[in-house]
Amino acid sequence: MIGAGVNFQMLTPRLATTKIVKPAYDTVINNKPVHYDAVTQTYKTDTKSPAMAYNLYSKLVLRNFTFKIGGEYGGNNNAYTMLGGFAVKSVTNADKNLVDYANIRSFAAWAEIHTNAVRWQPGLFLAYGKNLGASGDVTGFYYARGANIDYAYRISPRISFTVNKFRIAGELEYTVAAYGKTNGKGYVYDTREIGNIRLLIGVYYFF
Repeated sequence: MIGAGVNFQMLTPRLATTKIVKPAYDTVINNKPVHYDAVTQTYKTDTKSPAMAYNLYSKLVLRNFTFKIGGEYGGNNNAYTMLGGFAVKSVTNADKNLVDYANIRSFAAWAEIHTNAVRWQPGLFLAYGKNLGASGDVTGFYYARGANIDYAYRISPRISFTVNKFRIAGELEYTVAAYGKTNGKGYVYDTREIGNIRLLIGVYYFF
C-alpha cells in the first residue's frame, strides 16, 4: 500500500489590533494622587497566513514482517503535533499595528517494523523531525511548537505477548531534542541535545 496527501490551511491569527493613543499616567490634583488609564484604539484586521503541507506513506506486509514508512513536509505543521508554526514577518502599518506572517517550515519522517507473530511480537519505531526555518525574514513574535528546536528524533523498541484475548505490551521510548538559539530566518543554531527515556506498559483484554 502506498498513499500521498496534500493539505492546505488558512489561518486568520488576529481579528483586531490595539494601538495605544495616549499612555497611562499618574498626576496629583489638590494634593491627591490621580491615575488615568491608557487611551487605546482598536482596528479590524483579516490578514491571513496560508500554508501547504505534503505527506507520503507506505506499508508492506510480508509473511513474517510488516514494514511501514511515512514522511511530511510543509509550513505551519504544528497542527500535526510537529515542529513548526508561523511568526510575524513584518509590520505593514505601524499606525494600526498591522502585520503579516511567515510560515515556519518543517520535515518529519518515521519508519516502523514488527513481526507478524501471534504470541510474541517485537517491533521498532524510528522517527526524525527537522526545523527548516521560516519562509521569509522574521521580525516579530513566534507562534510555533519548538521554535527553538533544530531537530528531534525518537528510537522506540517494543514487544507484546498475547494469549487468546489477553495481551501485555511494553515499550521503551528514547527521545532527543536539540535546543538552541533562533535567528532572524527561523533557523536554530548553537544547539544542545536533551534526551528523555520513558517506559510504557499496557495490559489489554479483548472482548
